Amino acid sequence: MDFAWKIIGQTKIINNLIDLKNRDILPNSFIFSGPNGIGKRTLALEFAKFLNCSYSNDCDSCSRVDSFNHPDCIFIDSNSQCSDTSCCKGSSSTIIKNCVINENIISSIKFSALVGNYKVMIINEADKLSKISYESLLKTLEEVNGNIIIVLLVDNISSIPETIISRCQLWKLENISQNKLKEELTNKFPDKNNDIDKVISFGSPTIGDSIEMLTDSIFFEERQNCIERTINMLSSPKSKKLEYSKELTTIYRKDKDRLFFELSIWKKLFYEILISKNLEYLANNFEMFENIISLNKDKLMKNIKLIRKTENMMKKNVNPTLCLDNMVLGLEASWLYQLMVLQEQEKLQLELD
Repeated sequence: MDFAWKIIGQTKIINNLIDLKNRDILPNSFIFSGPNGIGKRTLALEFAKFLNCSYSNDCDSCSRVDSFNHPDCIFIDSNSQCSDTSCCKGSSSTIIKNCVINENIISSIKFSALVGNYKVMIINEADKLSKISYESLLKTLEEVNGNIIIVLLVDNISSIPETIISRCQLWKLENISQNKLKEELTNKFPDKNNDIDKVISFGSPTIGDSIEMLTDSIFFEERQNCIERTINMLSSPKSKKLEYSKELTTIYRKDKDRLFFELSIWKKLFYEILISKNLEYLANNFEMFENIISLNKDKLMKNIKLIRKTENMMKKNVNPTLCLDNMVLGLEASWLYQLMVLQEQEKLQLELD
């Protein structure tokens, strides 16, 4: 009886993991890398189930992994806390503290699996580990052996120290094709065909993001609003752009993930124009779209690179106001739009005079 992996896509990685286990050459440390919503968390949990499955119709081990109640499957993320409530009480969830790593990972590798064949430790959002946590984890990765598996899940592999990457086997998850995505969503949501077309019509969304947009209208609306804000921002004079930068800085200070979500939409917008994808959808749904559709290839690439640079600098804790001001002022719209803005500014100046 074969194990049934409950995950959409990632067939190549799954086949390789199966082969490594069958040949008894599983490494002790993995990194699953890919954008948010692509299935890293699901793949890691399915991997843990696969390693300890009893291959019965109603496997108790698999059920306990699903319910996060398996003694040999440890799952931690930025919301995890150590047993000392006075230590973690009221702490920020933007990082994974060293006490959590010490208690759940470092102490646990001293003991073999209790009821299963493997002990699997999954660190979700591993790019949120504190500096001292990385140092503690590095020593652990050097020493771990036997039937103990550590899996790090990261959105952006560049945010992980090279010393950590070099001690793990890296697997980069890939998005499924748009046709496959539509097929899977139609099977899961047979009464939402129109909504499915809207969801997958822009940005090559991951399966996780697509499901969230179909089940949470607020998430879908936020994506649409973000596209509109981006287009309108490019259609604004310098003063308005700086006001928008100030709003982005406020978002960043309250919720970093929300800001990086917004910047990811910006990148997707310019990329889809670059490859001439979904232009009809964008033109039909956003009034000011013509102001950026005529951007040439060089300017589109410049915009994409500028956003990436901004993301990387902010992840390194460079001053957010400086980063965002430089970005919004550096992003380019079409020459036709720029002429329109200059004409509007001249008209306003004449009225003031």
